Amino acid sequence: MDIIERARRARDWLRARIVNDWRAVTRRWSAWLAAAGALLNGFYLVMPQQALDLWRQLPADMRTAIPGGDRLVPTLLVGGALAAMFIKQRKGQANG
Repeated sequence: MDIIERARRARDWLRARIVNDWRAVTRRWSAWLAAAGALLNGFYLVMPQQALDLWRQLPADMRTAIPGGDRLVPTLLVGGALAAMFIKQRKGQANG
């Protein structure tokens, strides 16, 4: 089996498993919030001291507005992503 045939089989395998409107995912609030939560959580894991320094640079009223402090922010973003899946979005955006 040559490389072209393998690429075709891989393409067919992916097409059978990916939803038809996969490009619309980038227009969904849920996808953006989940991605932001994942990136922020990764930032906390990889560079915890820099994340804490960044948190301390925020204004005090903003820090107190978020219950649970800096560690709860990624969880809130992922929770927002779950909630956004059920909210109807503006016309021109993907519903999801």
